[in-house]
Amino acid sequence: MGNTANFVVTEALTNVAKDSGASQATVLVRADDAHGKLGLPPSSDDHRRVMAVLTWLRA
Repeated sequence: MGNTANFVVTEALTNVAKDSGASQATVLVRADDAHGKLGLPPSSDDHRRVMAVLTWLRA
């Protein structure tokens, strides 16, 4: 993933954490929980987020 994409993902996590009052670690754990419920296996990249959106849109 490029530097711009990494920046966008980091900014998004920061904004969600700030808006919800949760830590970034908590946001990541909740995102992982959602990915698991969608049947998306653990991954070291951020493509699971794209796959999660596609899965949701197809439902």
